[in-house]
Amino acid sequence: MFPDLDPPFSKVVRDEALGYEPIRESIETFPGGLSSEAVARLYSLSTTGDKGVVPELKQLIKRYPDAAFLMNYLSVALHRQGKTKEALKVERETFVAHPHYFFARLSEAQRLTEADRLDEAKQCLGGTLRLADFKTSEPVWHFSHWENFYSLVASWYAAAGMMEEAQGLIEALRSEGAAQERLKVLEYHVMRGRLASFQKRMAEDASGKIEVVVPDYPRLRADPGPPEFHHPEIGDLYRFGADFPASVRDALLALPRESLVADLEKVIEDAMARGPWFMEFWDSEETTWFPLHAIFLLGEAGARGSLPAVLRFLEQHPDILGFWLGDSVSWHMLYPLVDNSLPELGQWMKTPGVSAKGKESVIGAVTQHALHHPAQRDDAVAWMGGLIDFFLATSLDANVIDTRAISSLVAEAIDLRAVELLPRIEALYDKRYISEIMIGDFESVRQDISASGNARDMKQVLPMLAFYRQISGGSSGNTPADAGKGYKDLFGGPAEEPAAPAVSVGRNDPCPCGSGKKYKKCCL
Repeated sequence: MFPDLDPPFSKVVRDEALGYEPIRESIETFPGGLSSEAVARLYSLSTTGDKGVVPELKQLIKRYPDAAFLMNYLSVALHRQGKTKEALKVERETFVAHPHYFFARLSEAQRLTEADRLDEAKQCLGGTLRLADFKTSEPVWHFSHWENFYSLVASWYAAAGMMEEAQGLIEALRSEGAAQERLKVLEYHVMRGRLASFQKRMAEDASGKIEVVVPDYPRLRADPGPPEFHHPEIGDLYRFGADFPASVRDALLALPRESLVADLEKVIEDAMARGPWFMEFWDSEETTWFPLHAIFLLGEAGARGSLPAVLRFLEQHPDILGFWLGDSVSWHMLYPLVDNSLPELGQWMKTPGVSAKGKESVIGAVTQHALHHPAQRDDAVAWMGGLIDFFLATSLDANVIDTRAISSLVAEAIDLRAVELLPRIEALYDKRYISEIMIGDFESVRQDISASGNARDMKQVLPMLAFYRQISGGSSGNTPADAGKGYKDLFGGPAEEPAAPAVSVGRNDPCPCGSGKKYKKCCL
């Protein structure tokens, strides 16, 4: 009779519904003088809000004071007419006069639920939220009893923040043919409950959030100009955005390696020196990709010795990093540089005043490197464990504790299935260093980190141009002439037309922003 639903729905649906088919034909008994036809007419007029039925019902209630259903019809009619206060008054009077009448007790439970008196409402519903324990004067359950009872229980669950249970009952009601109007109301309650729960969690998370204090950046009123490079071809980094041509990349990588690396590091230093000026005065987004180009090219040139220069770049104020890299502060650009660099990266992660925005890319690069090179997994886990020990032992005054960065570290530990770190992770929760909005409570982390397998957490390593295609969804939309604006006069030379096919991102693919989450759960 009931659908096969995954826990916790199956027990809720089967046990609480008593496992029998609710009676769907009429089982109402009427006092002498009222025929079933007359009652059907009263019910119809009540549910449509007919104005004439109210005085008629009041007269019949005087004549048949024990017919509780007449008072129920009256409250329904008043609700339909928009006389809410009057209707609620009748509902209360019905409960006082007929405390064992099914719909009177249900109305009382609803009143208590809406007043957020959930414990009292639960007792009014029988204490167990099971229809079998809802003791009323009705000897047999009709489908309308089942539908109304479990609709209210679903509302109670929503008010109590038990959204999975509420949704399970909604699905059971839907499968049994409950009214669509009722289902829409219940789903609205669940939606509001989820929103309220999320807002509450967000507020709690924000109230306990710890952030490092990052030194502010100086304001530059004049452009000091770009540095001098060994190779004029470096000017191409200042011309292109996501539509960086493959031919230009190849030409740059063909330059003498030592002088090329020195020039690329100068590009990074240029971004650090003039970032505040660009933020305030530059309005050509396509010509502000040059530090990202430089970092990727250093990686593709195998310049692991340039890691300190890249890390210095990541130490900048998060507003500056956001300006240069946007959501592209990604592990992809660091991936080629992290091999055999764990001690250096670990020491950098302990640097005071470095924002989470920079640290997250380092953590992600270390994790992905370990996933792609399983022999290095234990070293990566030990690296994470050392950092957790450091954070646990360090005072807040040291200006290195950051909720977002530490939560990202734990999220990456989950990807590595680093179960050996669970005691330390629990200690981070005890210190309230974790954002549950980001990764959930400790129990969910324990379950996720203990799950079997890790292939699904290994992400494709994207080189420079593939990464650009992914984050831009293909072409940036600029024409070749547009791409050459800005620094064309400084460096000369025509801008080459890009020709890269678009790469679509599926809902279940990693989000292009580099967060590590699925696209549908992040930026979709």
